[in-house]
Amino acid sequence: NQAGNVVNPRDFSVMIWQDNVITQLEPVPGSNQAGVPYLVQFEAAPAVYQAGSQQTGPDDGLLIELLRDDDSIFAAFVHQPGAWNGFPELLPASFEYVG
Repeated sequence: NQAGNVVNPRDFSVMIWQDNVITQLEPVPGSNQAGVPYLVQFEAAPAVYQAGSQQTGPDDGLLIELLRDDDSIFAAFVHQPGAWNGFPELLPASFEYVG
């Protein structure tokens, strides 16, 4: 992970709202060998930003797309963490794909 001029193996958390997109510039080495099954694990939670109208609703979700070198979609997964219930609670989620 890199932030400014600081290079440090830290954990970062992002808040996705209103169709934000996060794209990793470089692939994870060895992450797409043909025919190899992969498990992607992460944690996610419903959230609220500032006003109650900005809270995660029951139909909101994260769209995760794995891209090829030409930016075409190789695999996609939707995770719906549920509606905001008053407190943040990161819960594990995962999906599988075959390279």
